[in-house]
Amino acid sequence: MRNPLANLRARMALHSHPKHAPPIIIHLPAAAARPSLAATDDARRLRWCLSLKNVDWYEVVPPPGVLARLTGTSSIILPSLHASRDTPVLQMGRDFYYGVASATRGIERRCGHPTLYPARDGGGSDSIHASTAGLVAAPHGEADAAILRRWADTNLRPAASALALASAAGKAEEEAGAIDRVLAHLAHVESLLRASLPEGSSAKTAVSPPPDRRMAAAAAAAHAPSVTESTPSTIWHGLRGTSAPYPHAADIFIASTVLAIRDMRAPATNPSSPTTASNNAKLRSRLASACPLTLAWCARVDQYLAVKDADGEPLTISPEDCVSVLRNTYTVGELGSNNITSSSATGRPRRSRKVQMVTGEVFEGVVVVDGEQDVTLEYEMDAAEDGGAATPARCSITLPREEIVANSCPDKPSFQYVD
Repeated sequence: MRNPLANLRARMALHSHPKHAPPIIIHLPAAAARPSLAATDDARRLRWCLSLKNVDWYEVVPPPGVLARLTGTSSIILPSLHASRDTPVLQMGRDFYYGVASATRGIERRCGHPTLYPARDGGGSDSIHASTAGLVAAPHGEADAAILRRWADTNLRPAASALALASAAGKAEEEAGAIDRVLAHLAHVESLLRASLPEGSSAKTAVSPPPDRRMAAAAAAAHAPSVTESTPSTIWHGLRGTSAPYPHAADIFIASTVLAIRDMRAPATNPSSPTTASNNAKLRSRLASACPLTLAWCARVDQYLAVKDADGEPLTISPEDCVSVLRNTYTVGELGSNNITSSSATGRPRRSRKVQMVTGEVFEGVVVVDGEQDVTLEYEMDAAEDGGAATPARCSITLPREEIVANSCPDKPSFQYVD
């Protein structure tokens, strides 16, 4: 547990940010004390992205009602949906980003160098041949990363969840089949890594030791390519090859999922039961023999990006601290680049919309950005202190189009307004 002095230091740091650099806060699921595989995976993905950018951040586990108040969220499925929420929310000042896809794009856009999508020598074309329907073609593999993230979310995670349930139930036959399915998916990762191995390299020599993260980041910020030319150990080996000086977003997304699977525990009612303690032993054993390169690569990504503060824990704050951030004004943000602040600015009234997510959550606000990848809503909330005067704050929530309920119209990618 963090000591009181560390808590005080975190709160002081939170309110010392200049107006052009708002604090960054990861809102973890309310069930973070016993998180699901998806929640653990997505939280680590965001931490790694921020770590790669060399920025500080804070973490909070807000009660469901607080997060709903902050983001203007409701549910059309279950009133208690937020209590089992697996989706992390990223806050940058008065701007919120729902889920990893939108949050990653927000981090890349607003946090400067180094990029999450480092180029290979000569630029290169995307190395992963898959359908890019619904994706915007981007240089240096942003589409690759999105495809792999979706693949992990829709294939690796469900297979791992089935394994955890079979292990908890003590069904040996089902457990063996589930392990086979997990390994079949991971074989694709192993083949991608092995295909890009430098000639004459092995799993051990290709991924160890990692380069110095801060040195590589500083060189990338200065646009200095020499960081990849000093010694072979500074050349990053990952899913997209060997010429980038540090991990690509594709490495972050997949390595995080593999580690979440490796470390998962079965959802047994008795945590001390033998089944819970050893449910992953068989998987670990077979992983070591079937996917040695994948495990070595995951360890290297983790060693490169895992950063903790001096107390060995992330900087944690309270839900009240998150609300207090909204009382400040910032010179940057999603609404800063949109000057549509009233109906007189456009000559037409601004209509509030409700946007439904596939999880059943509904967000309400004025659409200020209707992009091919994200939709941003503007809304207003009261950030007043308890018992204090009303303090209206203009906020935004950015939603990934891929997780918005689509219309039935097949020829136009769109989303459903709930009126």
